[in-house]
Amino acid sequence: MQFITRVKLWRAMVLGALLLLSTATGAQAGYTLQVFEDGVAQTGVLTPSGTALNSNYSFAHFDITLVSSFTTQSSGLTTLNTQLQAHLTGAGNHTVELKLVYDGYTLPVGSPLIVTTSGSANFGDSAAGDKATGQAWADAGNTNAFNTGTTAGVQTATSPGLTANGVVMNPNPASFMIGRSGAYSLKQDVAINLTADANTTGQANLLTTVQAVPAPNSAILALAGVPMIGLFGWLRRRKVNGQEMTMSVA
Repeated sequence: MQFITRVKLWRAMVLGALLLLSTATGAQAGYTLQVFEDGVAQTGVLTPSGTALNSNYSFAHFDITLVSSFTTQSSGLTTLNTQLQAHLTGAGNHTVELKLVYDGYTLPVGSPLIVTTSGSANFGDSAAGDKATGQAWADAGNTNAFNTGTTAGVQTATSPGLTANGVVMNPNPASFMIGRSGAYSLKQDVAINLTADANTTGQANLLTTVQAVPAPNSAILALAGVPMIGLFGWLRRRKVNGQEMTMSVA
């Protein structure tokens, strides 16, 4: 009877853990963002709600469009995908920059997490040497401060001049791992530097994915063997009790 009770207990514990993992959901905290032109803030700190945004702005030297989306594709994969489109309207060489945070992530479950970022850029009527850069951070403290946390560094795409599409940001991809004990935040910085011509445009795309580090086979085997530990313990105690009973009868 004790053996059956122990098996039921271990089974309930395992099923409870699996249920907890399967029902975990990402927090819907929304975005925190700010846009800069030549290092000067052009907007306040904005906090649009939801898991996606699509906004247009006009500044002294740029007309821009911001597109971003947060997606939980599965319990083991979360993504943050951001695009900055810029049309240079003023003379000279200028830079537009987006700083962005999405906090309150709870998925994927587990720790550590693998964070990987890849990026690319498109240039139109550009000068050789125009650039698009991207950088991502993961913050185990779940703060909404810009450009803080763990990062793999800046990724850069450089225009060869005129029109160039699909220019890869290097290094590609950029990856790192973070440990966390609770919710965390993802942060991105996307910037485009352009030199004015008749119709100079740039587009920077940055995709950050977060995955849980796969559990080693030894851990899976250990979990599978937990009920057997209880069985061996029960058999050992039964053997000892049987020996004591034999001695008392003798």
